[in-house]
Amino acid sequence: MCLTLNESWMHGKYTVNSCKVEINTMLTYVSFEADYFENPDGWFCQGDDANDWIEKIHAYWLNNDCTVEDSIAWFVNTYLY
Repeated sequence: MCLTLNESWMHGKYTVNSCKVEINTMLTYVSFEADYFENPDGWFCQGDDANDWIEKIHAYWLNNDCTVEDSIAWFVNTYLY
C-alpha cells in the first residue's frame, strides 16, 4: 500500500529559525511572524496565494529527505528573498 501525504499533513504551527510560522490548510493561509529573516512586517497570505505557497512547501517536503521546517526555510530563501 502506498500512502501519499497531502497538504493537510502540514497544517499546524512551526518554529523555523526562531520564527513562529503557521500553516492553516483549512482556512488556507500562511503566516510568518515579523522579523523573520529581518523582515519587519512579517508575511501573511491567504486564498489562492496561500494555496500556491502551501503547494510549493509540500512538494519540496515530499521530494526531499527533510522536515516541514526545512521545507519552510527553503521556501523563504527561494521565493521570498
